[in-house]
Amino acid sequence: MMWMASDSSVPPSTAQEGARDERAASRTRSCVACGERVPYALARKQLLRFVLAPLSAGVVRPVIDLRASNAGRGAWVHPRKACIERAVAGGFARSARTRVEADFATVVSEISAAARRRAHSLLSTGARAGTVVLGTAAVQECAGEGRVALAVVARDARAAAKSAMVRALGQAGRVLPYGDKDELGSVFGRCELGIVAIADEELAGALRQAIGLAETQQWATPHTVADGPDETVDASGLTPRHGQR
Repeated sequence: MMWMASDSSVPPSTAQEGARDERAASRTRSCVACGERVPYALARKQLLRFVLAPLSAGVVRPVIDLRASNAGRGAWVHPRKACIERAVAGGFARSARTRVEADFATVVSEISAAARRRAHSLLSTGARAGTVVLGTAAVQECAGEGRVALAVVARDARAAAKSAMVRALGQAGRVLPYGDKDELGSVFGRCELGIVAIADEELAGALRQAIGLAETQQWATPHTVADGPDETVDASGLTPRHGQR
């Protein structure tokens, strides 16, 4: 029997899709540290996901799931120093409802390592696709054509950092320091590399996120002041921010 439309009725398939959309819109994820709720659609941009992986009988450990795609019971945390500290101190255990083996230095080190792997993968994939160009001359050409979405500059590439091109890109918010020349070069099989440019906005955003998260390892270094301003890495791809709770 054919379904007949009327002015006051809605096709069953449309009604079901609408109900699914409404349920999805009402779903949230909560930071296990501060309890703040984030809309489900924004969770991957604003929170970090950890898988609470079994370690031994009755004990789990948080394993960073940077792409929020791995199987297993998850716990979500803001990419903030204070929230990660609170998650380690008790937030993960409350979420898991069991004993958790974790320490702050290890957790931030693993976040940083995963983020560096992600950044390297994005850069190498972009180079193969032609959306990442390498070296000063290629970056200058790309900049001259107005195609630089982001320039990644090694922290020890002093000549590149002082160039008029990089200063102009920096004023436009399109420069991000990362690693050193040895590390940047290793991504592309070179001994050293001081600067690369990304000519794709989506890739640039993903790199901002990964590189920002890679900096979290600094939170565990001795110079970090425990009672100083909170530091946040915006998981949507912004650089670290200070004083946000």
